[in-house]
Amino acid sequence: MTSLVHYETINKELQNQVEQGYNWANEELGDMYRCGTGVKKDPDLAFKYYQKSLSVSNSIGAEIGIAVLAKEGHQASISWLYEQTKQDDPWAWEKLIEVFNKRSDEENEKDQNTPFENDTTSHDTEMHIIGDLEDTDTPA
Repeated sequence: MTSLVHYETINKELQNQVEQGYNWANEELGDMYRCGTGVKKDPDLAFKYYQKSLSVSNSIGAEIGIAVLAKEGHQASISWLYEQTKQDDPWAWEKLIEVFNKRSDEENEKDQNTPFENDTTSHDTEMHIIGDLEDTDTPA
């Protein structure tokens, strides 16, 4: 027997839970929007819910959600990790290094003809990410 899931109902109930102060619902909504489970995938909205969750308490699930978004290239999530490294957060350093490595691997896959001794892809990728982060540090 198959179970029919009504994601619209789940989404509304989670929204109600958030309004009633149940912080775990922010994390659940973040997961739904990050994965596109029953809703249109929306990394920006997922990030918003994860941030709301973290503003209330230290939620490892929300931190992991942001790290996954960062690995997928979500710039606000990468910036968030970068800000956490300024607070000497070793977990954030680890996740930010994973983002650098993933981007470096993707760049290396694009250009398989470059010999290792002349390969600047990793450095170029690192500079691009750092440049993006520096752009987000400036006040609007």
